[in-house]
Amino acid sequence: MSADAPFPHDLWYYVAGVGLREELAKLAAAALFMPWLLWSRVPGRALLTGAFAGLGFALEENINYYTEFGGGVALVRLLTANFLHAALTGILTHALYTALRSRFTRVDGFLAALPAVVAVHGLYD
Repeated sequence: MSADAPFPHDLWYYVAGVGLREELAKLAAAALFMPWLLWSRVPGRALLTGAFAGLGFALEENINYYTEFGGGVALVRLLTANFLHAALTGILTHALYTALRSRFTRVDGFLAALPAVVAVHGLYD
């Protein structure tokens, strides 16, 4: 499994390798705020907290791309990856918040959101 593999295998790499790893890392960062989010009982804060965690991840990733490939790649990523990371992590954090808030009676939303977010991320990559 590598990025240089032929078509179906590189897609598997980007979805199961990159997408899953990055989405779980961003969710772990956002989950640090989960006790506060559950205490405050404002679902929108979970969405925003996840979005900001995603933006922080995108910023770090964009800096790496800028130093490695230059301004052209960084500009394209600025216009696409920032929104993607914010949206996907916001959706996933909100789904986790909803599952925890409902004491896992509404965990189906999280179980549907996780593979969907990972797949979208992998397809974007």
